[in-house]
Amino acid sequence: MVNSTLILKPRRVPLVAEESRGYQVLAKDWETGLKVVRDFGDQNSLYEHLVDVRGRGNSGPVQFPFDAYSYHYGLLDGELAVGTLTVTRLVDGILDCQSIYPSCILKSFHQEVFTTCKFRISGTGKSSFRTLRMMLRHAWRDQIVQGSRLVLINADQKLVPFYKRIGFEVIQDSEFVHPLLGTASICLLMRADPNSRSFFSDLFEKVEQPITAADIARCHDIHQSADDDCQSPPIANVGIHSHPFPSRHFQGA
Repeated sequence: MVNSTLILKPRRVPLVAEESRGYQVLAKDWETGLKVVRDFGDQNSLYEHLVDVRGRGNSGPVQFPFDAYSYHYGLLDGELAVGTLTVTRLVDGILDCQSIYPSCILKSFHQEVFTTCKFRISGTGKSSFRTLRMMLRHAWRDQIVQGSRLVLINADQKLVPFYKRIGFEVIQDSEFVHPLLGTASICLLMRADPNSRSFFSDLFEKVEQPITAADIARCHDIHQSADDDCQSPPIANVGIHSHPFPSRHFQGA
């Protein structure tokens, strides 16, 4: 049952960008009035607003230890925070649910790996698909600048068709029960590879030395021979097909 006390109206307190050197406006859609912004860590006003978005209709935890060393992306409608996405780079600290991801990938691509979580768009009457695409694209674009090349996520298995449509690949035999949510979940990845079909292929065209599917397979072979404890399931050859789109449900793991 949803705790009704957590269903809050959007806050109209102006963001104070000057208080944080990490704050940056990444994009603005003049037609809709929406803009994508980002900041780093949990000691800034943007983070406070995004925690508010996380809590809308959610009875679970809304703040986490990894927030302190993560990038936080916000979707703003005027002065209202209506969307949130958190990105954690492995070089900055321990990932959310790190133990469930293939250790071979974490070892081989330590500098390039990041995870996304706490993705939510709420409280806006704008086009959901358009706002979702806008937010994800500019977060990826910003992470490319940071040196990121490979994103890992865990998601409710019911949302796999949606993530495949975006461009994620399923990591085979990676099913697990999420320790906090209790949901049947699975791990997926996306490489910054212009040859892989995704919402972001055009962004990846300028990436030098993109991570390929062969690189993922190679890292598994190298670490498997050197370390019998390396657990790296193969990537499913899923491609992009005509999957049903889970309308009106854009909350990730």
